[in-house]
Amino acid sequence: MTELTRRDWLSFAAGAVGGIALTGCLDSPEAISVEAAEPDAGSRGEAWAYRRLDPTEVARRVYAIYAGGGCMYAIFGGILLCLSEKAGEPFSSFPLHMMKYGAGGVGGWGTLCGALNGAAAAIGLLVANKERREKLIAELFSWYETESLPKCQPTAGGDQRDIEATIAGSVLCHVSVSKWCRASGSKVESKEKTERCRRLTVDVCRKTVELLNRPLSAAKAIPEGGPIGQGASESRAQQPPAEVMGKMRCDTCHLPEENNGKLGKLFEERRP
Repeated sequence: MTELTRRDWLSFAAGAVGGIALTGCLDSPEAISVEAAEPDAGSRGEAWAYRRLDPTEVARRVYAIYAGGGCMYAIFGGILLCLSEKAGEPFSSFPLHMMKYGAGGVGGWGTLCGALNGAAAAIGLLVANKERREKLIAELFSWYETESLPKCQPTAGGDQRDIEATIAGSVLCHVSVSKWCRASGSKVESKEKTERCRRLTVDVCRKTVELLNRPLSAAKAIPEGGPIGQGASESRAQQPPAEVMGKMRCDTCHLPEENNGKLGKLFEERRP
């Protein structure tokens, strides 16, 4: 294949983007001027507008499709499949398979819980107003940190085993799952853990649909610096310091130095 020269690339790029000026952009990023901010609901149109859904119906769909792609896929897919049945396009054509990356806290890395990741993606798709979107996500994440989950109990046809409920105290997958494994005595690779995450995803879905169904005026204010979890001190020591970006609890993960060293070594050994 013939190598593209810088001139060839600039000519091709300029044509591909329909006349957007790229001159000098590779050498001077400051030259790029972006005037268009995020579109509001009016300019975006009604195509992606949310339609009120029944939380129970969506929850059934989420539980049913969980095995096909995991937590993020199930919650996002459950919401969009139900919207597709109500409104058709563009919901019917959304490539739901892309959401499978979020399983296990993004590809098994144990970062953001896939159920929350999928829920936030759905909120981001359906709520154009930035203030409302961030309030809904803040309330959902705060609820997840402090609620005893899972609450879901499948009806006939689902897995009927007893599943321990725990309080995650964090929005991170590895913290949430590790706490549950210690409390239940189950392994990460066990069927019990899979069922636990499946039911927790249903719980997060129900909460998400309830939030989407609620008018903006009913949104709760979330305290700055993030919520305080059950049993945590109300002191500022439990909150992110001023130079740290974030709202989630810090004390859940940031242990004394001697423990940090041991945990760091353990996770380093698990990396490929």
